[in-house]
Amino acid sequence: MGYQVGGQCFGTVHEASNYKMSQVLPTITADGGLKTPVYHGGQWYYAEQPINLSFPECNLEAEFKDGVLVAIPLVALMLIAYLFRLITRLFRKSFEEKDVF
Repeated sequence: MGYQVGGQCFGTVHEASNYKMSQVLPTITADGGLKTPVYHGGQWYYAEQPINLSFPECNLEAEFKDGVLVAIPLVALMLIAYLFRLITRLFRKSFEEKDVF
């Protein structure tokens, strides 16, 4: 299925780890040392310590269901607003035609 980092899905743990660690900013310590993530020998290191990352599985079906849950009320609201506008136009036109005679 894949691995999720933020809102993105990656096919392998390696790709997900590379993406996540590429977002880590280097820091300067109080004594002036620089700490930065380093990729060496297939392993990520930060401050000379190996990093073991784990990611949740990507579930595209759940993402789709969440999107539907958000979209349905929005589409319904737009439909109600459109119907309200259409009905008010019909009433205005019907009253305008009656005033002419």
